[in-house]
Amino acid sequence: MDKDEVKGKVKDIAGRAERQVGEWTGDKSAQADGTKKQVEGKVQNAWGKVKDAVKKPSTNDPEAEASAREFESRLQEHIAGLPEKLRSALLLSAVQGLDARTVGIILNVPEATARSRLFLARRQLLKTLLP
Repeated sequence: MDKDEVKGKVKDIAGRAERQVGEWTGDKSAQADGTKKQVEGKVQNAWGKVKDAVKKPSTNDPEAEASAREFESRLQEHIAGLPEKLRSALLLSAVQGLDARTVGIILNVPEATARSRLFLARRQLLKTLLP
């Protein structure tokens, strides 16, 4: 388990608690801050899962290992280089397995905007990863 997964999960839980307290007390600012922390936590957790997912088990083929490491590095670099809005949508969808509707709810955007961000993120990654 990657440290970003753990930190993200903690941030998600803390945000959820802060949002709930804001709902109980009627504090809109606490609700918004809690929701923001939840989203940040989910994205960080998803980023950690991506890093874990691209790590390949060791093989006896040094050339394959080198190729896998190179691809992992390029993938992480390109995902990190995506604009935050695209990266957040992509990680929530691809790693957390959320649909576009749920991604839109978490990011507080319409479903169509979430779908557009997912399309643009995937297209940008394909353009940069495939020659």
